[in-house]
Amino acid sequence: MISVAYIWIIIAIVCFFIELITPTFAFMSISFGAIFGWLTSLITNSLLIQLIVFFIAFLIFFIKLKPLIYKKDHTKFNTDLLIGNIVIANSTISESEGTVKMNGSIWQARCNENTTIDKDERIIIVQIDGNKLIVTKENR
Repeated sequence: MISVAYIWIIIAIVCFFIELITPTFAFMSISFGAIFGWLTSLITNSLLIQLIVFFIAFLIFFIKLKPLIYKKDHTKFNTDLLIGNIVIANSTISESEGTVKMNGSIWQARCNENTTIDKDERIIIVQIDGNKLIVTKENR
């Protein structure tokens, strides 16, 4: 009959290879838990203690290490670099429509306020909503 220690090792190896195929970190946590279950099986024959150690190790690895692996990426996109730029209104800009000319391109724009911006006025890009620039008057 196969020893419980070998079963822990088999679980650890199988979960490790499943993790390589589906990188969710859940199977890696199970693999680490199984390694601790195996180490516990070398000390005691109590399956209950081995399972408790397995679950504790699994939870610790899953809760503490997953956020380190899956950090949120705050990469800026090219459009995000437009925020803060000062441009000139190409037409009158209202809450619903208007255009600005920037770097040789015409962009759709709208105000974020209850005002209108006149043509040729200096404005600041404060936000991007889809393909429209949200702009406000430049305060001099």
